Order: sequence, then C-alpha cells, then structure tokens
Amino acid sequence: MLCEGDAVFALCGDWADCAALKQWILHGDGPQPNGDCTVVVFKAGEIKVYSAGGSFIESAPFKAWGSGTPVALGALHAGCSAEEAVRIACLVDPYSGGPTTFMKVTANA
Repeated sequence: MLCEGDAVFALCGDWADCAALKQWILHGDGPQPNGDCTVVVFKAGEIKVYSAGGSFIESAPFKAWGSGTPVALGALHAGCSAEEAVRIACLVDPYSGGPTTFMKVTANA
C-alpha cells in the first residue's frame, strides 16, 4: 500500500502497469492505461477500483483483490478477519505471499 496525499493506494498485478495506472489516477493525462493490474484507491471513505480500462465504486461489506481472492473471500465469508483471510490465501495460493502490511481504513479516512 502506498499513501499519497489524502489517498491510500493498494496495487496488485504487474508493477509497471500498476505504476502507470496510479500515475494516470493522480494526473489523468490521456486515456486510462490498460494492463495486468488492479489499483484500489481508498479516499474520503470511498473505495474506487481501477482495472482493465474501467473503474467502479466498491460497495461490498468486504472484498479481496489479487490471485488469492477466491480463498480470501471464502475465509472472510467463514468469519475470518481480513488478516486471517490473507494469511490463509498465502498458504493456499502459490502466487500469493511475500511481506504483507495490514492497515485499517475507516469511513473517515
């Protein structure tokens, strides 16, 4: 996760594609770039998801992004915390892992 100004960015996918999309989100020059990435922006109590040439406001009570999404969502639906869901996804999904940072984003953030 990256903080910039009053926004928190979560990036998943190809790093170069994510960096280009994040720059576009911040500066809005030209059409939205496409690529193998998802950028999630937490700003002013809103979650906006940018991916594959489009964006939408996320309104689900909980959500996961990245290759471990199916496992993490299953764990969340089973009553696990977000931290537990990520740890479980990292155990099961071969493409999930590495250092993880947990942050709580509130409606007032």
